[in-house]
Amino acid sequence: MDIDMDIIKSTLEHQGELKDTFGEYSKVYLNTTENISGIMANMNLSDKDVLTVAGSGDQALNAYLNGAKTVSVFDINPLSFAITDLKVTGARKLKHAEFCNYFMPIWGEFLEYDTFNRLSKYLSEDTAIYFDYLYSNYTTREIFNKTMYHFTTDITTLHNLNDYLQRDNYERLQKILEEKDIKYIKSSLTELPEKLDDKYDAILLSNISDSIEDIWDIDTLKCYKRFIHTLSKKLNKEGIIQCAYIYSKYTSQIRKPIIANASERQKVFTEDEFKEVDVNTFVSVSPYDDKVIYFEKKRRRVS
Repeated sequence: MDIDMDIIKSTLEHQGELKDTFGEYSKVYLNTTENISGIMANMNLSDKDVLTVAGSGDQALNAYLNGAKTVSVFDINPLSFAITDLKVTGARKLKHAEFCNYFMPIWGEFLEYDTFNRLSKYLSEDTAIYFDYLYSNYTTREIFNKTMYHFTTDITTLHNLNDYLQRDNYERLQKILEEKDIKYIKSSLTELPEKLDDKYDAILLSNISDSIEDIWDIDTLKCYKRFIHTLSKKLNKEGIIQCAYIYSKYTSQIRKPIIANASERQKVFTEDEFKEVDVNTFVSVSPYDDKVIYFEKKRRRVS
């Protein structure tokens, strides 16, 4: 997970913060914004090989808690690997309360240096150098503001989104992680099928579907469906791809990702190949559920 510190230093010194648009060396999420518990409730990950976005690291931790045999993560942003490395290391080494205090900005204090200092010797060299630089130059609040997206919510919601944050589950995860590791694959979405040497039983694409118009500006949904078919060749028999996550908040928005337009989406992502499932949203005041879309290889013969 090579991190180019010259890019980091230059961006922070000249721009004051990392870029907000998703990409290489953009900001990262400290915590998930999607209902990972709901996503994985519809996927049998027991003894399965799993590939997921790196994101906040929560996807990988939840996958291992849900019985995955191996977990690989991919991302175009090496800083997502750094936050995943930090979070997985924290899950290995910190008690439940310490982990929550460190990683959740809902508390008065978080990302405290003393806790990082305890973890740093267990981190990869690049992760340690990156965070050492941040702690040497900025306060914890500045680190959050300059390098992370400003998503905050309450503790109950984060526990509901992440099975592993339940105390008993967290302790069980710690035992699991004693014998597990994470494989990191640096790749954009479109390059992913070519970058994969292995096949997987489950692939999780998180909410990448929100950004597909940035990749395919013409026939977006058809192009994304073709991509899912291509990626499905990296699935084992009866494998599954979580290919879209649609937030309930889009229901009331005039401008929204094309994947959130149900009438257009369902013309392309037909039920003979794709399954839509409702899951609880993190927006407690929303009268609607989030939606997750899955592609199941057993539903389609892939050449």
